Amino acid sequence: MLIYINFYVSIVNTNIKTVYNTEKHAIIIIMKNQSRESISEFTYSEKAAKSKTSISFKLAATALMCALTCAGGFIKISLPLLDITLQTFFACMAGLILGKKWGTASQAIYALMGLIGIPVFARGGGITYIFIPSFGFILGFILCAFLCGVVRDFFYKKRDYKISKINLSDYMIVLLACLIGLLGVYIIGGPYMLIIQSAYLGFNNAALISAALSLPIYFLGDMLSVILLIIATPIILKRVPKLLIF
Repeated sequence: MLIYINFYVSIVNTNIKTVYNTEKHAIIIIMKNQSRESISEFTYSEKAAKSKTSISFKLAATALMCALTCAGGFIKISLPLLDITLQTFFACMAGLILGKKWGTASQAIYALMGLIGIPVFARGGGITYIFIPSFGFILGFILCAFLCGVVRDFFYKKRDYKISKINLSDYMIVLLACLIGLLGVYIIGGPYMLIIQSAYLGFNNAALISAALSLPIYFLGDMLSVILLIIATPIILKRVPKLLIF
């Protein structure tokens, strides 16, 4: 709850009066004596209060998404070149729930935490992690959250999702967002992996071709991991108060 106090003084001769302004949600107290009048206006701004709640919610949700991405790195299926983890799932969720600004921030914080030495990545942490082939996918999570947020904001801000019913188009929007987000992960992650394998690890051409051909398998694994997100996101976006997530 926010209270704004405005104080005015003028020269008049009357008595004390209290006024409630329903349009401004304001209580106005007028105190008058023989020589002057003092008017105090106490205004409750519901919109400002909700805005403050919204920022608090988004900060907490950003920290939560960052923590979930950290945890997702340790829920994995180990494969020779890369690990299939739930991090892509949480990167998409960050963009869809928090939008392009806060969702991107959660993934950027996650990447920064790992680079400064906190072992939050699937295979450790530290600045030398940039020489690990999978690091490009961590950078891709940032782009993934941003792209998912862009798609969400483009479609979902145009309607009142708190009132409207969930229909097939809602699921198609989330599916589109996830597909675009996953493409963002692989646009950065795929080339980065091949560059590190070639320039730093010295893979030969046959090994690089094999690694490139394996990327669709990883993409399919990540796509399967976001099925639950595609089902749940429209429900979340329509049930959580709009001011909290937009």
